[in-house]
Amino acid sequence: MKVIKHKARLPANCHDNILLHSAQGKLKNLWRNQLAAQITEFLVALNSQTKQADILKMRLKKAQLTLNITSCILTNDLTLQFLIRY
Repeated sequence: MKVIKHKARLPANCHDNILLHSAQGKLKNLWRNQLAAQITEFLVALNSQTKQADILKMRLKKAQLTLNITSCILTNDLTLQFLIRY
């Protein structure tokens, strides 16, 4: 069970019933739920009016400059989606 928790990126002291619950199905679904939660937290932080949002925007701009991307990182550019997918 410890190996499964490690692969699911869960803490070792979390309850086993999280992984064994019938509604969860596969571990992949648990990973998708964690990913969705992280994306939601990212978008909330990005759209807030706090110092955290300002720092996040600066880091995104720095990443954009480092990767020599001419278009905005947050737009729906098909080439960026292709690069992210693979």
